[in-house]
Amino acid sequence: MFWTILSILGGLFGLLLLVALVLYVVGRRMDPNHEFTCTMRLDQPAERVFATIDDVAKWPSWDKGVVSVEMLPPTGGSETCKMLIGRNPMVLVTTRREPPRLLERTIKDVGKHQMFSGCWIHELTPDGGGCIVKLTERGTIHMALPRAMARKLADPAMYLKRHLTVLAASFGEEARIA
Repeated sequence: MFWTILSILGGLFGLLLLVALVLYVVGRRMDPNHEFTCTMRLDQPAERVFATIDDVAKWPSWDKGVVSVEMLPPTGGSETCKMLIGRNPMVLVTTRREPPRLLERTIKDVGKHQMFSGCWIHELTPDGGGCIVKLTERGTIHMALPRAMARKLADPAMYLKRHLTVLAASFGEEARIA
């Protein structure tokens, strides 16, 4: 009985290693860079939506996925913060800010073992009494295994969709994401 259980566990471990190896090889062959865009319309003026996304210190009040935000000294004169999303900390620098139509935040390089880097660009376009929110992620997944997992085993735009969904909910609206 003991040897049977040990054989099954060994087989499962070997299968897990094989899957990881295949994902690693697939990931090595993929372009590390990506760009994804999602859009939605809100029944809010662009100025109000911009004020909400611009005030990064208040994100935890409307986005429960953001555990905390710590404001840091500016980087080159630009607003900088440390955001904790789940268990993942990242330093973000506001690299473009053109109220009420454009806000870009870029992950600040924090070391040689960085798993990913990139930016999120919020573009707001007035639309009647509301606005169109376009969110673009331009990024690089530096490590092969996470790259393959993110693109082959998950929706690559899931974080964009999640963010737009909670942003819409903060205004009492339902996100209709395209």
